[in-house]
Amino acid sequence: MSIRMRKGQFSDIFRKIKYACEKKWKSDKNNGEKKKENVVVLGSGWGGIHFMLNIDFEKYNVTLVSPRNYFTFTPLLPCLCSGTLSVKSCKENVKNFLKKNNCTSNYLQYECTDIMYNDKYIICKDKNDKQVKIFYDYLVIAVGAKSNSFNIKGVDKYAFFVKDIEDALKIRNKFLQNLEKCKIKNYSEEKKKNLLHIVVVGGGPTGVEVAGEFADFVNKEIKNKYKNIYPYISISIIESGNKLLPTFTENISNFTKNNFNILNINVYTNYCVTEIDEYYFFIQSSLNQNEKKKKIPYGLIIWASGIKQTILINNFLKKIPEQVHNNILNVNSHLNVIGLNTFNIFAIGDCKIIKPLQLHKYTYEIINFLNTNNLNSNCLKLKSKELCKIFPQVSENKWDYFNNKKDNMNEIEFENYLHKIDLNYKTPSPTAQNAKQEAYYLSYIFNNYLQNKNNVLIPSFLDTWKASPNMEISFTFFVGHISNKVLRSTLSLDQLNAFHQPFLMLLSTATENGKTVEKCSNARDVSGDSDDSGDSDDSDDSDGSGDSDDSDDSDGSGDNDVFPKQISARKILLRRGRCAASIRASM
Repeated sequence: MSIRMRKGQFSDIFRKIKYACEKKWKSDKNNGEKKKENVVVLGSGWGGIHFMLNIDFEKYNVTLVSPRNYFTFTPLLPCLCSGTLSVKSCKENVKNFLKKNNCTSNYLQYECTDIMYNDKYIICKDKNDKQVKIFYDYLVIAVGAKSNSFNIKGVDKYAFFVKDIEDALKIRNKFLQNLEKCKIKNYSEEKKKNLLHIVVVGGGPTGVEVAGEFADFVNKEIKNKYKNIYPYISISIIESGNKLLPTFTENISNFTKNNFNILNINVYTNYCVTEIDEYYFFIQSSLNQNEKKKKIPYGLIIWASGIKQTILINNFLKKIPEQVHNNILNVNSHLNVIGLNTFNIFAIGDCKIIKPLQLHKYTYEIINFLNTNNLNSNCLKLKSKELCKIFPQVSENKWDYFNNKKDNMNEIEFENYLHKIDLNYKTPSPTAQNAKQEAYYLSYIFNNYLQNKNNVLIPSFLDTWKASPNMEISFTFFVGHISNKVLRSTLSLDQLNAFHQPFLMLLSTATENGKTVEKCSNARDVSGDSDDSGDSDDSDDSDGSGDSDDSDDSDGSGDNDVFPKQISARKILLRRGRCAASIRASM
C-alpha cells in the first residue's frame, strides 16, 4: 500500500511536531526556574547608579526610577563652578550609561511621590502629572537630599547652592560677571574688593572642595588673565563648628586649615551666618551669643551648609511609627529601614543615617564571646574583626584603641566602655564616595545573601577609606583642596607617573564585610573607563529622548579666555589622583 503525500505536507507535519516539543521544553524550563524578584531603585545619583552597576540582573528584574535622566559626577561640581570642566565632563545620560555598562534594566523617568510599604508599591507621576503604580519585592531608596537654608533670612534669595549642574553654572556665570564688571567699569578699590569677595558657608567636604578649587583657579588662571583685578580677589570660608571638616580626624582638619592659610583663604570657625542681604552677610559667634554681629560685604556667596530631606522622605517618615519624630531616615547596619516588619526596603546615600545595634546593650553576650577573665580594651581589639560584622562601631577604623586603652575592667566598667564606643560612632558623611561604598555593599548583599532569606548571616556595612597610616581620608577631601599644595610642589614627571598606579588601585577597591576586595572581580565604577584618552566619558546623549537636560554647555562662558581648556572628567581625576600618594609625606 502506497501513501501519497502532497508536496510540502511532510515538512508541515515536521514543523508542527518540532514546535510542540519546543513549547513543552520551554514550559518545563519555566516551571523549573524560580521567578525573578522585582527590585525598584529610586534615584539616579551616586548610590542608585553604582547599585545598578553591580546588581546581578540574572537574579533580579531591576527598574530605575528617577525624574532626572542624567547622572551627575558630583565631586567635579567645584571644577565646573570655576570653569575647569565642561558640563559634558560632569554628567551622562542615564539610558546611555546603563546601556554602555550592559545593565539590562528598565529606566522610567518618573518622580516617586509616595511609598506604600504595606502593599509593596510606590506611587509615581510622569511628565504629564499622571499617576502610576509600580510594584516591587525590594525597594532601594537613593533619592539624596536638598540643601538646607535653616530658614535663615536671605539664603534662598541671594546665596548659591552646590547640589547640581545648574547650580554650578550659576556660580560660574555670577563670578564671571563680577570679573567683567570690575574690568570694564571704573569702580573704586573698595567696590572691587567687595564685588570680588567669594564667601563659602559650610566647612564640610563640599565647602572645602569649592573654596580650594576657587583658590586654585584664582591663583593659576585669574592671576595671569586679570593681573589688574587679581589683588582685589579674596576667599572666605565660614564654619559654625570649631574646625573644618568636622566629621574627619583632627589631623586632617588641621592640615586643611594650614593649607587654606597658605592659599590666603580666610577661615572663620565658630561663626554662624544669621542673615544675608543683597550686598552684605551677617555672622555671629556660635560660642558667645553676646558678641556683636559682624557685617561683611560680599560679591558671591555659596551655601554648602547642611542638607535636609526631600518631601518623599518626610512623608515616608510619618508612616513609620518608630520614626515619626525623626528628621532623617534611620537605617540599621544592613542599610535596612528601621521600624518596618519586612526586610525589603533599604536606603543609601544622603537620605539616611545609620543606627547600628548598641554594644552596651549586649554586654554579657560580648563578655561570653571574648571568653576571658581579664576584661580589657586589647582583648576587644583582637576580636574586633569578628564583632564588627554585627557592631561596626567596634572596628579599628571607628574606635581608637591606642588612645583609649583600659585594663582590668569589671562588668560595669566594661559596659561603660562599650557605651563610650557607641557614643563615639559617627554615621558615614553625606559624600559621593560613601554613597558609592554603600551601593557596593548593598548590591553584594542582594547578590549573595537576600535570596537565602536568612538576614542573620548578613554582615554589617562598614565604611572605610584609607590613604595614610591611622588616617581616614575621603575621596572628596583630596579632590577638593589637597591638590593645591601638592601640585605646587616640585615633583618630577617620573614622580607623578609613579603616583598614577597607587591611585588606580585606590579607586579599584571597595569595602564589603569589613574587608577590602578588588572591584575588578565583583564591582564596577563609573570612573573605570578603559580608554586612556579619557574622552569617552563625554559621549553624546543620543538616545532620542529629546530632553533639554542633555544639552551641551550652552551658557556661553566656555568661549571666554579666562577659563582654561576643557578636559574630561577622567583626566582631571587622574591628575588629582597622582597627588593622593603624597598626602602621607605631607602629614
